[in-house]
Amino acid sequence: MNSLNFSNENCLIVFPTLARQIGVKDAIVLQQIHYWLNPKLNKNVFEGCHWVYNTYDQWQQQFPFWQIRTIRRIINRLEEKNFLRSFVSRSLKNAKYYTINYDSIKTLKQSHEDTTDTSNTKKQRVVKSASHVDNLAVPYGQKSPLECQNWYDQLSKLASSYIDTDTTQNILTPPHTPPQSVKIDQKEGMKEEYFYKNMIEIWNQQVQSQLKGEAQTIRFTKDRIGKLQRFFSDVFNNNPAKWRSYCSRIKDCRFLMGESPSGFQVTLDWALKHENAQKVLEGKIYDKPQVRNFKEKPWSKFEKELIKHCEDYYYPASWFEVCKLLAQNLGQAVFLSWFKDMSLKSLSPDSISVSVKNAFIKDYIVTHYYRDFERALKEELPEMTNIDIHVGEPNTKAN
Repeated sequence: MNSLNFSNENCLIVFPTLARQIGVKDAIVLQQIHYWLNPKLNKNVFEGCHWVYNTYDQWQQQFPFWQIRTIRRIINRLEEKNFLRSFVSRSLKNAKYYTINYDSIKTLKQSHEDTTDTSNTKKQRVVKSASHVDNLAVPYGQKSPLECQNWYDQLSKLASSYIDTDTTQNILTPPHTPPQSVKIDQKEGMKEEYFYKNMIEIWNQQVQSQLKGEAQTIRFTKDRIGKLQRFFSDVFNNNPAKWRSYCSRIKDCRFLMGESPSGFQVTLDWALKHENAQKVLEGKIYDKPQVRNFKEKPWSKFEKELIKHCEDYYYPASWFEVCKLLAQNLGQAVFLSWFKDMSLKSLSPDSISVSVKNAFIKDYIVTHYYRDFERALKEELPEMTNIDIHVGEPNTKAN
């Protein structure tokens, strides 16, 4: 008998109307979650809803044709569109609970019906097609029409092989109903805030308390909670142990903790940027012994070296004066760390354009030293109004 089945694999189905409305990939994942939420398979009940949880590795066992990062993007997209609801338990396990927001599915179905042609012939086709979305718009565990049960029975037969595998038993068996303490976190406006406050507490204990100077004030805005959620999911796969280890690595780096002549000091917002986290985790940010032992040179010697530097790059005398003011006002260490390698591209009485090696240096200068830079420029060039700092190639040293 002819067959497309390679090795007794299970079958994934997708309803055409749903796929057309939200995309094929999103529809496949949403229908699979819908399948696992059936009360015959799922006893993980919380706040009147059935919930399912998997790690991304476990989701990939169900969708082996996608990479983990693809699955992560699909799930994040479904959450952003409000088709999925989620929370992380207070126990901070490496898993995230999901359920379907069936109200959003109903709204989608209604929008689909409202935008279709009202002719009788087309209406009949629309009703037949939209019934597929209807099946998904009724949450399991509630009274549903007969066609919803028929849909589940068909799907159950198609995917029966799931129930017989060891892998599925591991995925399917609900770990525990979320503990009572989690219910407090799920009150309106507090769904995930408590969890992210725990992340901040770890940060405060390991990093913030060790920083010099005034303590940073952490405010829980919607924007910051969103950053924490995306960062924790994308970088650490919702693993709290990895977040704690990340904070520990930052704490152990003297440069990040402000113990370098450059004056740089880590902030939470800096640590939540993906590119910065990658540098920390890959060991690209580390302590340089010679920086820690830096000693300022006698001014006459430093000035001669600065003159030689400007001559090597054919910089005008006015730029030398600006550099000298920066070194005098900020100190030799700060000047050497942030301004010495700055490349002068153009200079006139009212405008200047300079380039630096990377975005990190640019952002740090703009954030911490822009006013000092502007003050030094205007002291030497009073008509200065346009200051451009950008990332670019360094100037070539004269032979």
